[in-house]
Amino acid sequence: METIIRIQDNEGRGIYRGNSFKHAWDELNNRDRHPGPQRDSLLVHNAPFLFSRSFDFISFNASIFVFGFSTIEQARSWIYQDKTLWKLHFAGFMVHVMEGEIYKGYTQAVINQKTAKTIEKQSIIKFFGLAKKK
Repeated sequence: METIIRIQDNEGRGIYRGNSFKHAWDELNNRDRHPGPQRDSLLVHNAPFLFSRSFDFISFNASIFVFGFSTIEQARSWIYQDKTLWKLHFAGFMVHVMEGEIYKGYTQAVINQKTAKTIEKQSIIKFFGLAKKK
């Protein structure tokens, strides 16, 4: 079964929800490096039912799906500064490797919360190998 890498807090909130966003605002708010799901053409192609179209605008409209990454490389492309991973670590975020109903894009992936099952949970520091760098 396919898996997704999700960074979330102990309440299941991802890096753009709740208290987390303030910890890494500068890096995570970069719209060019972090396109909305409607700007990821592969995700739109793989899961068209998640989006609605009006004229030339595509918007994400499925509240039961949450975001993550297909690979470590995809996650590191999104969160490219070690200091941001450290900030998220100290804010209580962990890496969850999950399986369930998954749709992948070029820049991100989504998983249905109703089918999501954590099969592995690790600290951000260990998962991304940051402890070795210190």
